[in-house]
Amino acid sequence: MIIDVHNHIVAGEQLQTFQAGLINSAGFHRPGGGAVVTEKNIQEAKWRGHKHSEVLDEVGTDFAFISPRPYTMMHSAKPEKIVHWYCQAVNDALALQVKMEPKKFRAIGGLPQNAGVPVTNTFDEIDRCINDLGFVGIMINPDPGEGDGQTPAMGQEYWYPLYEKMVKMDIPGLVHGASCKNPRESFHGHFITEESIAILSLVDSKAFQDFQLIDVAEGEEAGTNALAIGDVVIMPASFPNTRALLERRGFRVQTIDLSELQKAEAGVTCTSLIFTSPASCLAPTARSQL
Repeated sequence: MIIDVHNHIVAGEQLQTFQAGLINSAGFHRPGGGAVVTEKNIQEAKWRGHKHSEVLDEVGTDFAFISPRPYTMMHSAKPEKIVHWYCQAVNDALALQVKMEPKKFRAIGGLPQNAGVPVTNTFDEIDRCINDLGFVGIMINPDPGEGDGQTPAMGQEYWYPLYEKMVKMDIPGLVHGASCKNPRESFHGHFITEESIAILSLVDSKAFQDFQLIDVAEGEEAGTNALAIGDVVIMPASFPNTRALLERRGFRVQTIDLSELQKAEAGVTCTSLIFTSPASCLAPTARSQL
């Protein structure tokens, strides 16, 4: 099977019309009502005279992951709410295209990133894309300022809340530059510039060390219900193999007896913990009261 993980939506002119209304009104109101893109719009949409799925068939691609057209996402636009409105409309259209041809497409969600705004502003839309719309990943613009040079590179801690959410939800990200306001380069050139900066920044950073995935030992899946405080992990005593994995990764592990609570399918995060010393100075002698 041939899977193309880098396709973009083909949905006609309705999204651009909607976007123009958002920009022209400066967010005073959300233009129109109901769905921006309909099944009829997608059915009639063409790319160089062909339906999207027909193009895949012509080149021998079995399956494609589709995402927003990055240069249209206007991440530097203000007020911020028009970026959210447009992003939601694009993601709704992606979901509709997948619904219409589920054997051909899966969707990667666009994020309503905005220049000068913490990356946490994307979290509600990530939840909607993954949990409600069934998307398989997210598309990340390494430069929401679109050429202003103000957004930290992707190896810096500005991005850590997003990485934490991706790890927690177990979702991949497609790093893709977007539009560019710098007159010295086109948006095509900006793709190369920003994606290169992103890769080198990540390689030179501690991001991959700071965000490690640890697979628990086979048969100890419930051992994932643990509590991390600093470099200390509090976990049930009944998962010795998982404890050993954590200790090999450099964590200090404090185990507690949860045998009674486990009968009710409860875990560490279902309890109240009382420490005899400050949480930042957890010692092996810290006790728990359940």
